Amino acid sequence: YKRQEPGTPIEPLLHVDSLLLELTRKVDHWQVISQTIPTVHEIFEGTGVETDLSNALEEEIPAHIVDQVAELIDGVTSLERVSRRSSVDIYSVAQVAAAMFESGALRPVPTDELMTRADDLISRGQAEEALPLLRLGVERGDAPVDARLRMADAHEALGDPAAAASELDTFAALSDGEQSAPSVIQALQRALLLRGGRDVPTACRLTDFYLRHRPWLREHRKDAEDALRQLIRAALGQGRALDAALRLEGFIEHGDVGTEELTTLADLYVAEHQPRDASEALMRRADELLRANRTNAGRDLLRRALEIDPSRAEARRLLNEMDSATRQRRQRRRIVLATTLFLLVALAAGAAWWAYDKEAGRSVTQA
Repeated sequence: YKRQEPGTPIEPLLHVDSLLLELTRKVDHWQVISQTIPTVHEIFEGTGVETDLSNALEEEIPAHIVDQVAELIDGVTSLERVSRRSSVDIYSVAQVAAAMFESGALRPVPTDELMTRADDLISRGQAEEALPLLRLGVERGDAPVDARLRMADAHEALGDPAAAASELDTFAALSDGEQSAPSVIQALQRALLLRGGRDVPTACRLTDFYLRHRPWLREHRKDAEDALRQLIRAALGQGRALDAALRLEGFIEHGDVGTEELTTLADLYVAEHQPRDASEALMRRADELLRANRTNAGRDLLRRALEIDPSRAEARRLLNEMDSATRQRRQRRRIVLATTLFLLVALAAGAAWWAYDKEAGRSVTQA
């Protein structure tokens, strides 16, 4: 635009028709370029072949721009970053790269080399430079699944735990098979930690994965239990107690946690206003306590189950039987005590009479 005095109309340097024609030309040419360069995130490196681009570019781009772009293409820098670092528009950068590629001066960096170079950059503390290489490998679709783990490392190194946790979630979703089960549960555990340990969806995914792959995760049982505890605490605070209850019930059924956790299960069901399930859990625990002759503890749980769900006839019957048995035991104790006292009194009386009779006999003999 021409610089004008304030208040005067602004006139374009190009006519509108010329501008539209130029834009149309570039759009059409971009479609041609995209057949060679499908993404501006592509990373090229030199092949050592020297070429003259003057004819290929038809003098559209000055030679110093071509040299500037070519110098920045180094096997680790994407075309998008080349554009930013050189202040050359991305269209021109793509033109130069396409011309050099077609002439044999450039080649796309293979995915396995991208992964190797990314690992090297991360090890040298250059996570920001490594991310474009990892993203490109993932975008191509031929990168190994653990590229997501490397991306998580890079994001975490850059202070972005949310992005790192997201990559770990993706790794867990893409990984399949029993052989990868330990890596998946470690990734989910790390994602849970990155989210502060109180993310209910992540804890649910971790515990569900453990329950589905228990035979291959015996060494990670403690990790799964810790995640379950975190899930219970977080779910109670976020109004999602049912999510925790369903997972806890699975752990109890498989024997991964003790049946004493049935009382915790009952608390979760109470929080979700499900008295029937809560009282059922308490009665299961009470039955175990009664079998172990822990009568008082079992009675307390039965009473609590009846308070939560008064329709529990079985709990009422058991309590009545226990109360009746208690009364019978007390009656028997009273009878035994009374009989014992009677015998003691009788023995004492017999002993006294024997002593008196003996003394009386001695007196008669002396007389």
